Amino acid sequence: MKAKKRKNPLKKFAILFLLIIIISFILIFIRYKNTVLPAVLEIGEKYAVDTINEKINKSIEKVISELNLTSKDFFEKNFDNDEKINYFSADTILINKVCSKTAAEITKEIKSSENEKIALPIGLFSGIELLSNTGPKFTVSILQAGNTLVDYETAFESSGINQVNFKIWLITKTEISIISPLLSKEISVSRKVMLVNTVFNGSVPQTYLNMAK
Repeated sequence: MKAKKRKNPLKKFAILFLLIIIISFILIFIRYKNTVLPAVLEIGEKYAVDTINEKINKSIEKVISELNLTSKDFFEKNFDNDEKINYFSADTILINKVCSKTAAEITKEIKSSENEKIALPIGLFSGIELLSNTGPKFTVSILQAGNTLVDYETAFESSGINQVNFKIWLITKTEISIISPLLSKEISVSRKVMLVNTVFNGSVPQTYLNMAK
């Protein structure tokens, strides 16, 4: 009779150990995907919005500076013989020019920083302030996902006794993608930035001219 082969306990242990490693890896990956990555994107989104808002402010300031504009350049008042405002007109050609140049400048700012990465330490996701700067870092990139649109809005109204308030806002909308390991997300960043806010004495004019955009 042939002798039975003795089973190697080390081989059994190695297989069991390998299975434990694989299962542990799968569980860690599932937890990472379902818990850590969404948190990375959520916090990354806040950082990205702050970054884009800074670029919007910088772009508007640069355009206004390059065109050497003040708030008075955006509107014109016409007075009658009694020094009352006869009509009021907004310079929509100039405003549209500012909108166009601002959109181009924001796009340029975003594209110039597409290789920049936001590093977020893993301790940031613990919610514990003491650990917020500890642990390995996750990187998040910001890419432009669509065109940057810039439009404007005006308001013209009576403000107090014999005072008129005129306002112009620039309304920006930028589509970006937030890229992190294994996940990405597209978001829209919208801003409404005050361009002109002026109050002057005089009754509300009978005519307010605001040419078509």
